[in-house]
Amino acid sequence: MGLSTVYGIVQQHEGWIECASEPGQGTTFSVYLPAIEFVSEQKSADAENHIPSGAETILLIEDEALLSSALKLTLEGHGYTVLEGADGQDGLEIFRRQWQEIDLVVLDLSMPRMSGRDALPQLQALNPALKVIIFSGYEARQEEFAQVQCILRKPVKEQELCNAVRQVLDAS
Repeated sequence: MGLSTVYGIVQQHEGWIECASEPGQGTTFSVYLPAIEFVSEQKSADAENHIPSGAETILLIEDEALLSSALKLTLEGHGYTVLEGADGQDGLEIFRRQWQEIDLVVLDLSMPRMSGRDALPQLQALNPALKVIIFSGYEARQEEFAQVQCILRKPVKEQELCNAVRQVLDAS
């Protein structure tokens, strides 16, 4: 994962990162997360926070392999079929072959070979009614992406991701 993604995750969990660097010795990043006690009431609270699911096909275009794998497992765990593209060019090739099966694209903006910014207009040219969620570690404003239904900022919680996916898929 990129350091900005790790930093966002650590911050989200009210932790911190310390960095120690010595010339000729290398750099060490230490991640500190607060300890919590398991509370049995947590399960009942989770049950109240229903996470929506579905059976649609999602094309996930994300270059960070660990993050892509985690997102794929999360979405598949909620019933979705997930196709993975390693970057914009790979995602575009998958979309060209299987565009009729794909109900939603989750697209990272910053990737090697072909960025999400470059892939987006090509995806939309192939299917102008395409539903897209932009997923980025950087600030992305909705007015920059008029044809995009949702923008999520990395890192994202499971509940937030699944809610956004369901809302975009259910929107007319």
